[in-house]
Amino acid sequence: MIDSATKAPAPVTDIPPASLHSLGRSTAVPDRLVELFRNLILKGEWAPGAPIVETGIAKAIGVSQPTVREALKHLEAEGLILRRPFRSCEVTKLSREEVDQIFRLRLEWEPLAAELAVENRANWKSEQLLEAVDRLVRAAERGDSDAFYNHDLEFHRFLWACTGNPFLVKSLSQITIPLFAFWTLRHLRESEVDLPKQAAAHKRFALAILSDDKRTARDTTREAMQGFWEDGARVAGGA
Repeated sequence: MIDSATKAPAPVTDIPPASLHSLGRSTAVPDRLVELFRNLILKGEWAPGAPIVETGIAKAIGVSQPTVREALKHLEAEGLILRRPFRSCEVTKLSREEVDQIFRLRLEWEPLAAELAVENRANWKSEQLLEAVDRLVRAAERGDSDAFYNHDLEFHRFLWACTGNPFLVKSLSQITIPLFAFWTLRHLRESEVDLPKQAAAHKRFALAILSDDKRTARDTTREAMQGFWEDGARVAGGA
């Protein structure tokens, strides 16, 4: 999240009791812990920049510390957790400068993904891309920012997968998921973001990809990404 206060967040040492119910019986399964921790981060219950105390969390859940550490490694790979040498890990926190740096990369990589998706057109179905757009549009029409966030990320993940390039998928995932978690979702919730406008932009570059013209796909996607960056900067209000 963009820096807005000097007060350090409290360390994460426990799990909210209500969240523990989502684990079910198999509390030692790392995949379930990954999902639990991810949801706590996305909901803001684990504050950006907060140190994560593995021993406290392990005790609260009733699992070993190595099990907790294994789950956190998955979130580290997603960019949601930052582990510093000789220090405990902490929830990722993005400054405004870092947000701009991420957008600079997305401005180049997302259009490339659109172009590669056209090249790889024989290996994915147009219906899936259109369905992803439709979910975005419906969420925007309802004004449901949380659903819009989920479908937005789902849309981009599908687009990246359409490239057939695992290196680009990994790179975009590592920079985009933290951006959505700590910046985009915050402003979708707290600001007057024009969700229908953003949904329409996604639809335009999805249709450009389906036109099978690489230049059109690249240029339309770049235009959309530039718009997302400008909208983000506007709602951030220089924070």
